[in-house]
Amino acid sequence: MRRLIILLALAGVAGATAFDFVVLGDRTGTAHDSIFVRVLEEIRLLRPDFIVGTGDLIEGYTDDIGAAAAEWDRVLELLAATGVPGFYAPGNHDVWDAASESLFTARVNAPTRSLAHGNSFFIFADNSRWVSFSDWPEEQRRRFRAELGKARRYQHRFVLMHRPWWRYALEADRPDTLHEWLRAAGVGWVFTGHDHFYCSHVRDGINYSQVGPSGSRLKVHSDRGRGGFQNYLYGRVVGGRVSLTVVEPGRLYAPDVVTLGTVEALSRARDAGVQVDPFPLGPGQGRESRLRLALTDVAGEGQGGQMTWRTEGTHWHIQPDALSFLIEPDGRGEFDIIARLGDLDRPWPPPMLELPWRHSGGRVTEIEIPLPVKRRARAGAFDGPPGDTCWQAVLPLEHLAGNSLEPGAVEPAEIRVGFDSLNLYLSIRCHDTRPDLIRAEVTGRDEPVYGDDHVNIVFDPDPAATRAWAAQVAATGDSGLPSPPYYQLFVNPRGTIADRRCRFFGRRGERDWSWDGNWTVAADTTDPDGWSVTLACPLTEFGDVHPEEWGINAVRYQSRRRATGTWQPPFRHDPRTFGTLKR
Repeated sequence: MRRLIILLALAGVAGATAFDFVVLGDRTGTAHDSIFVRVLEEIRLLRPDFIVGTGDLIEGYTDDIGAAAAEWDRVLELLAATGVPGFYAPGNHDVWDAASESLFTARVNAPTRSLAHGNSFFIFADNSRWVSFSDWPEEQRRRFRAELGKARRYQHRFVLMHRPWWRYALEADRPDTLHEWLRAAGVGWVFTGHDHFYCSHVRDGINYSQVGPSGSRLKVHSDRGRGGFQNYLYGRVVGGRVSLTVVEPGRLYAPDVVTLGTVEALSRARDAGVQVDPFPLGPGQGRESRLRLALTDVAGEGQGGQMTWRTEGTHWHIQPDALSFLIEPDGRGEFDIIARLGDLDRPWPPPMLELPWRHSGGRVTEIEIPLPVKRRARAGAFDGPPGDTCWQAVLPLEHLAGNSLEPGAVEPAEIRVGFDSLNLYLSIRCHDTRPDLIRAEVTGRDEPVYGDDHVNIVFDPDPAATRAWAAQVAATGDSGLPSPPYYQLFVNPRGTIADRRCRFFGRRGERDWSWDGNWTVAADTTDPDGWSVTLACPLTEFGDVHPEEWGINAVRYQSRRRATGTWQPPFRHDPRTFGTLKR
């Protein structure tokens, strides 16, 4: 709080030649309004000249435009209570179709617009509905470049848009036309959101910031070292100088507290530097397993210190629970541990490995890595379409973990999978103690059901091909090799389906919405304890496959809790991370 008082003192001395502004990140998806309200209370105390935002203020994704308008009523009332005017770029939760775009324009501001203030010019661009710059329609590009032209008369030029295309281009090592436009126009600052973690990067004199979350859930990264904390930005312009401060409610940081380079270095550490054999969990597996822990200095700076397993509040025991280590630059060390799970029905939260990691020219960050758990399940083997008696004999995918690997984030769900010689079958039951608050609004095929209660399942019908692909990627170092196809299904309580065929490569891959499985769906809307759906799909829809072994993962989203539960956490669009399903 002392640091916030210092910031308030700085804000209070602004005069005619200076102004202050705040940059808000995502409130949604999955808003936590206790955090958002605290952020807004700090803004009220800071008294900036205005707020700018990178989008995702409402949950959206609904066919009921009246419900979306009611969401805007509430959010705009919260923002108005700060007494500070606001200007916002739209996020994908704010604008997802033509009707929501019209609503955003009427209630907030034009999706693409600009703001001149003193010697500074702010451009708000709409990239809410387009995954990459290559998808951006020509009309959007024309409007944006027209705003860039207006900015040339101003000393300081800022751009806000929702999706961090700048980061995606850097991570994929591909040409970035948008960056070239920004550089040529003399833009100095770019603020984006969407992925719910903070990082900064400077390129060709442009200061990029990925802001947030400012009340939404942590999504891509949940660890602080990689920007997984609630935040917003406080900016100040005094003549020819612009300063930015990263504000976590009650705490202040410099803009480089987390850089894109830090995120990449710590991601390499977690992916390749610290490797722990996964604990096998599922039918036929025991409570105890001997695992290998390997440390490889992928940073090339030498590693050393003490690693500790934190098990309090879990049902796990690790021996030894602490080890000293010293790894030469580019070296490697291996250690054996014994992991024991006291209650097989309570794997969450897992134990957490803590250790210091040197990177980025001597910088040391304490990293936390959960014990990996590889879940296994059994599918039902049927002679034809299954009835209730057949389903009762199938063990479900259950015991889901929240975003922080905590139990009980959502109410219980049971997801059962089975096969006969022709079809894949699914039986989904999601318990809910308030069935009157279950949200099921979307009715159109492949329309966004993400705001509804729903279950999301990914299937890898050929794990052997996936293992061969993974070995090729590891051997060649070519992360651009596309994975074999896997398939994703979303279904809400009405039985509304959205599905797609996916491939993973680089860091994102591709998702093909033109693929439509031939699903047969039956939804039970009379279940007094929640909602239930059964589905069937011909195996031929998934190619030439055999159901002896599939990769699988499943996620339940419970809208009234604004929470997710994952069977094989964390959920990633990478078939190497899926659990195993066997007949």
